[in-house]
Amino acid sequence: MPWTTPAELREAYEPDAWSRLTELRTRYDADRRLVANHQL
Repeated sequence: MPWTTPAELREAYEPDAWSRLTELRTRYDADRRLVANHQL
């Protein structure tokens, strides 16, 4: 199976699914920053 670009992936899947994935990733990054701050 050939590699697809992010743009192709965005077109292939529903916009809702993509925005949900982005929201999860944003929340994950925020959690990681929070953990990093507490470890200092």
